[in-house]
Amino acid sequence: MEFDPIDTNTSRVPEDLRRLPFDDPRVIGRFERAADHLLSKLSHTEIVPFSIGNEIDGLLGDDRARWDQYARFFSAAADHVGKRRPGTPVGAKVMRPALLAPEPPGLTRLLEASNVTLATYYPLKADFSVREPSVVGGDLERLMKRHPERPVYLLETGYPSSAGSHSTPGRQARFVREMFRTWDRLRPRLRLVSFEWLHDLSPSDVEGYARYFGIGSRSFAAYLGSLGLRSRDGRDKPVFRALLEESAWRSWAKKPEAGATMP
Repeated sequence: MEFDPIDTNTSRVPEDLRRLPFDDPRVIGRFERAADHLLSKLSHTEIVPFSIGNEIDGLLGDDRARWDQYARFFSAAADHVGKRRPGTPVGAKVMRPALLAPEPPGLTRLLEASNVTLATYYPLKADFSVREPSVVGGDLERLMKRHPERPVYLLETGYPSSAGSHSTPGRQARFVREMFRTWDRLRPRLRLVSFEWLHDLSPSDVEGYARYFGIGSRSFAAYLGSLGLRSRDGRDKPVFRALLEESAWRSWAKKPEAGATMP
């Protein structure tokens, strides 16, 4: 589950606290009270894992002072969650470029306070066009070597199918197959892979996300709108068939019949 003071490039701290640094006691105290309330509603739910922030490097960037502030906030917040729910994996989601950077600003201190590495993985170039599916294995093996002390959870991963991202439905399907083959090699340290999304987004949803993140490029819209495993009208894309087949070959799901589609 996620509790996001940061959501990629957006602060979600309550308005009355937004001018304060993350490590201000008032910010930490508010988080702790909110976390207590949330956890009280999930007393019979297994939480694997608990993410304090989503793609936090999107907002913190290369500002070492803000990284240090967030690391101090995170350390206190993670300690609080750990005391309320002992044994829960606690971390903060970070994007692939920051996790693989030679000297990620401030990230080391934050990871020292985590008991897991939480990541999002979209093999994209800076303009939101795709890299080849074949890069998956090398990227994730480097991530494991760079962060050898703890298990890794890919809480978001995906690959667009749109020509606007220089992709195709076939490339998207190959990405999923590469991800499964890499997962086979990297288990048990790679504990979880979560694919985004089940369906492509509607144009209005894409527009809403573009406004939220403040990114208006066509390539961003093409990437975000075509991440689904199925089309917006419910038809299976080749990637959905690939997911079912790869899962079935590992006895995680029933093998689909020829021509069958998900209801």
